[in-house]
Amino acid sequence: MIVGQIVGGKFSELLLRVKSSFDLELGELLIAEVSPSQHILFEVTDLFYGSQLSAQHLELISGFSLENDQHTDFLEPELRNYTLAKIKNVLTITQGVPSAPKQVPPFFGMVRKLKESDVPFLSKHSMTFGLLRSGSEEFSVPVTLDATKVFTHHLLITGTTGKGKSVLMKNVLWHAATQSSLSLLVFDPHNEYYPSPGLIDYPDHSKVSCYSTNDALPGINTLRFHTSVLRPEHFDIVGFSSPQQQLLFTYYKRYGADWIVKLFTEETKDFHEASLAVVRRRMRLLLDVDNKLNFDGIFVTSGGENTLASLRQDVLAGKIIIIDTSSFSGKEELLLATLITSSLYTYYRKNKATPKPTLNIVLEEAPRVLGKDVLDQGGNVFSTIAREGRKFSMSLTAITQLPSLIPKDILANMNTKIILGMEMAAERNVIVEAAPFDLRDATKAIASLDKGEAILCSNFAKFAIPLHVPFFDKELPTLKKAVRTSSLSFHELKE
Repeated sequence: MIVGQIVGGKFSELLLRVKSSFDLELGELLIAEVSPSQHILFEVTDLFYGSQLSAQHLELISGFSLENDQHTDFLEPELRNYTLAKIKNVLTITQGVPSAPKQVPPFFGMVRKLKESDVPFLSKHSMTFGLLRSGSEEFSVPVTLDATKVFTHHLLITGTTGKGKSVLMKNVLWHAATQSSLSLLVFDPHNEYYPSPGLIDYPDHSKVSCYSTNDALPGINTLRFHTSVLRPEHFDIVGFSSPQQQLLFTYYKRYGADWIVKLFTEETKDFHEASLAVVRRRMRLLLDVDNKLNFDGIFVTSGGENTLASLRQDVLAGKIIIIDTSSFSGKEELLLATLITSSLYTYYRKNKATPKPTLNIVLEEAPRVLGKDVLDQGGNVFSTIAREGRKFSMSLTAITQLPSLIPKDILANMNTKIILGMEMAAERNVIVEAAPFDLRDATKAIASLDKGEAILCSNFAKFAIPLHVPFFDKELPTLKKAVRTSSLSFHELKE
């Protein structure tokens, strides 16, 4: 199905005259056949008009039509006026094996539409991220990557609100549950990943675990921690000043595991009374402690001693773990996330040589812990994992609509980026600069991405892959069937 012919350009930007019977789209994938065994894959980066008539003649003809209502016929209109496309050289495919492009197709070479059989290499790995997309056309070709490689490095999922980040993440979590050597720990501030349709529907219940203060759903583990597991450093992320942090450390050093209770009951002459009163007031709000010293939140003085150990066992079992934080304030959620992540980071660091699943921490609204303003006030366990977690088989998945708030060095370390629609030019520019591939020609395509459309850009892929994200709720019955038959082929979704 020939769609056009190459009429000029250069290696990085070829010019294609489009056949009059076809309408190409931004981001569409095309193929030029150099030989029976070698093809070149192109992507449409821009579209504009061409004509054999001069601009003055075209304006004159338009004037006749607009001002005098005179219809003007062209002699052979499909030859004289046409569409031109700029196409980018993306990949050379030799006998089904992809490689970086190093040549241009023959001048006047014919270009055709992509066929599913052109890209068998996209479906050879262990974990599916979605379906191949060409423009707005969806192919039944699973886009897969090596899960071990992807999740031993950091990921970024970014896009404007409403473009499908949560639906994408549901798909990622579902397919991650099929990986025996991988565990994902998800802090879920909107309680959207576990309830049906969600991970609660995963057929193998031993692969998914959810912790929540709401036990209305089946299979929920109680989210409660004994105050003895808290350490002063866990409170660094919630905005205590340096003198206030010193006060916390003084109580911890003096009273050990009982330091939280003693903070409210025992006086100290080491700090001013006003300072102690401020810290107590803030800690009451943060830990949900009333005037009678009743601990009514997730941190209690009776019970919850084994919750961290239970979480660690779930991680070592390779589970997808959902932490429902929807009922907490922002600072409560940050404290909880810091406590759990610090405990796991300490365990992974101390047991570096022991075989265990790769652990990926999923952070919604990631700039709250990885933002420049936050890190200017001091590091935290999440920034530590971002910079050195790979040494201990730990990684992050950062989800945000504002990647510009994350420092450039951390963005650069996120070797897999899934980009959904972004209208804001400033945010697109940040992503383009930090992408593993040259996306300078893709800014228009990123701005025009519709809901459920994305670009998968990874060091472990051969090119920036246009992605279609299946609507999770609609595809759930087939996904469940695929798990039961141990086949997660998206070809089944089309049957």
